[in-house]
Amino acid sequence: MNEYTVHKYLNVRVGRPSLSAPCYQFLAPGSVLQTDGRIYKGDPFEGVDDWLKDEAGNYYWSGGVIGASKNEAGRSDYWFSQLGIDTIWQTFGEKGSRARVLVLDTGINDFLPVFEGAVAEGHKINFVNGSRDLFSNDQDCHGTHCAGLIAARPGQYSVGVAPECQLLIGKISEDGMLGDGATMRRALEAFLAPQYEFDIISISATMMQEDAELRRLIDEHIQKNRIVLAAIGNDPLSRNLPYKKYPGYFDSCISVGACEYDRLISGYTCSPQKATIHCFGTHIGSYQKSSIPRPLKGTSQATAIMAGICALAVSFLKKRNRSFNQETFRQLLQSSADPLENFHAALVNPVSLFHALKTL
Repeated sequence: MNEYTVHKYLNVRVGRPSLSAPCYQFLAPGSVLQTDGRIYKGDPFEGVDDWLKDEAGNYYWSGGVIGASKNEAGRSDYWFSQLGIDTIWQTFGEKGSRARVLVLDTGINDFLPVFEGAVAEGHKINFVNGSRDLFSNDQDCHGTHCAGLIAARPGQYSVGVAPECQLLIGKISEDGMLGDGATMRRALEAFLAPQYEFDIISISATMMQEDAELRRLIDEHIQKNRIVLAAIGNDPLSRNLPYKKYPGYFDSCISVGACEYDRLISGYTCSPQKATIHCFGTHIGSYQKSSIPRPLKGTSQATAIMAGICALAVSFLKKRNRSFNQETFRQLLQSSADPLENFHAALVNPVSLFHALKTL
């Protein structure tokens, strides 16, 4: 059972999650709605097709409510406290205001209130040839989920690690297709232009082909003292198989693998020995098409959280007039990390990282 607060007049739909379903009453703003705890797909309204259902079988459009109960089991924000994100906000006074992150993914649904002011104006570009979406929005919702973990603004839920940072968005994939990586190359080339100023690149997309031009472009960004984080990739068989997925497999990238809440490396993490660092990646809640977080899992989610942590660190260093580069961050992340029990790997420890940053 979950509990929500109604924030706009909300029709009670009988029998099915549809705008044409019978409606005999409505809930006024401020009403409390108790649901069965599940999300149902139904008719889209204002870009949101998630619906809720109460125990009587009535359906409610999720765009009209905010705030799930903090007591729900299996919380998808467990990682927030385990990584000490609140501690960094409170003890070090850092929320990422001086950092800018380029997210190369499937776009962003920045019409959601949690992204208000998050995307730098004029810095949202669609690189997908023949895209059905002229506005770089995100029908796949993968990029939105990752962007939320980096920079969602504060609200009822613990989602955005660096809620004061700015995002640049490069849409490089649509309908689950990345192809030969041409869109990723075009995006990296375009964002080398001097009008684009940012500190971090977060890449959750992967491909199997090694690409010398892609490597060159990434190295050129690194030479500009940008931090490049890339997912090591997912193993669909969950056997930690040694697939080489790029760009995460490039030595120059800070590659990110995923671990479980019990701090064991996730079975779906490819080549865990190759990963620079690991972060929580399973049952990670963030936004897709509504203001209610939904959990996903993958090295993509781990990479996005890592990008948010790096945004906090970059902002902290900038305020102290300290310089940084890719190798600085690689060494700091690894030296401040906690050991994981399998594969002799390491889990990021943001609080220890910040104590190390204070000594620079």
